[in-house]
Amino acid sequence: MKDGINGRKLHLEVAVDPIYKADELCVRMDSNRIVITGCQKKTEAKSTSTAEFTQSFEVPETVDPFSVTAQLIGTTLVVEAPLLCTV
Repeated sequence: MKDGINGRKLHLEVAVDPIYKADELCVRMDSNRIVITGCQKKTEAKSTSTAEFTQSFEVPETVDPFSVTAQLIGTTLVVEAPLLCTV
């Protein structure tokens, strides 16, 4: 895809279980991986339940780790980041 300084960007779409809301998701960079985690806690009467998941995706080393964006659209998490120029 086109974007950023050199006109290219990473675009990743991840299906997310509909139980998760945007504020229950976390997207972070770890070396050359994008790590997506979700955590939902529900408390009812005398019990608490937790649902969690983690997914990671290897990405090129040229991904700008400081410009990663994520947006939950329905049940799809769209993650984008510009690719840095390589000489």
